[in-house]
Amino acid sequence: MGELESWTLDCIKKFSNMDVDYLLDLFDDDATVYEPFSSTGVVSGHAEIESFLKVFCKYSSFVTDMRSVKVSTMKNAPNSTTAIVGIKKGFNAKFVLDFDFEQPASGKKKKIKKLRIHHQK
Repeated sequence: MGELESWTLDCIKKFSNMDVDYLLDLFDDDATVYEPFSSTGVVSGHAEIESFLKVFCKYSSFVTDMRSVKVSTMKNAPNSTTAIVGIKKGFNAKFVLDFDFEQPASGKKKKIKKLRIHHQK
């Protein structure tokens, strides 16, 4: 497993542990999250993302089994990963989380620029 895949898996664990402060720090200041849960389907910037994370982490705490999380990268998108996560809370659902990362300057932390969350069909 490569660096980005490991980093993404760590993000999923933080969702499951409901570590909102840690997760919020991973997002770029002007990051965008596309999600299927709200009426707008999109949240932008730290304030909106923080509110979203507080709700999303509650559901993510029901990840069925971290060993079943599948993370991959695409050769033509070196700063992107995809994670497939099963969530169980009265229902079973699989979600796909597509992360786009900002390539950091030397010595800076990698930041999430875009996160797209959708149901796996």
